[in-house]
Amino acid sequence: MSFLNDLKNIFTNGEPIFTPIEMWNKPRGTLGEFKTDYVLNNEALKELSYIRTISNVYVENNGNYTEIDVIALTDKGIYVMESKNCKGWIYGRADDTNWTQCFKNGEKYKFYNPVKQNEGHINKLSQYLGIERNKMFSFIIFSDLCTLKSVPPSTSNMCIINRYSLLWVMKRELSLKPTIFTHQEIDRLYSKLIPLTQKTETEKQQHIDRIKGYTNGDICPYCMKPLRLIDGPYGRFYGCTGYPNCRFKRKA
Repeated sequence: MSFLNDLKNIFTNGEPIFTPIEMWNKPRGTLGEFKTDYVLNNEALKELSYIRTISNVYVENNGNYTEIDVIALTDKGIYVMESKNCKGWIYGRADDTNWTQCFKNGEKYKFYNPVKQNEGHINKLSQYLGIERNKMFSFIIFSDLCTLKSVPPSTSNMCIINRYSLLWVMKRELSLKPTIFTHQEIDRLYSKLIPLTQKTETEKQQHIDRIKGYTNGDICPYCMKPLRLIDGPYGRFYGCTGYPNCRFKRKA
């Protein structure tokens, strides 16, 4: 069975194979998350680590909710996955507020920096679970239909890849990292996260509206409070209304 699974992985990179009808029937916003979760439950990874996955987790952030696409709880660490189901060429730096999605016809679209987005997820998740930040790892998973033209390089706690690389990257991660959680601890964390998947449609819409606010520059990506236009000695800029507790600012 292991040989057949390895052979299948060589041709599919661990991803599910859909018929055109199945692809059409799956909501676009959840397809990437489903594929990511499917890969993380591959037998090749379960042979290396005890893994439990959970999707669409809503953590509270200053009275609002933010959605985490997929979390892989493993005995080697907690992997927080931000799934981007998009096409085109992707450009962005770690400190940019927005990244850019470009198409061959010249069209360009902005979306909130997924590195900052997932870092916010991890900080809140760390607080909720009571787990040290150094035991959690950020994975930004882009669709196989896009090209990562200029993005930050991967580090020891952050990885930006196309989904076709996920299985092989996770195999390396789980092969090299030491065991830091028991199976019982993973089960306890999983049980603690289950209630966070049960949110109302209103709470889910709050998350969507807030992401739009990040992209439009209306909301502080650090503390989620509104930004305001300020006339400073060196020009105009947007500052957080949470100042001095939050010192986020960006150029006008």
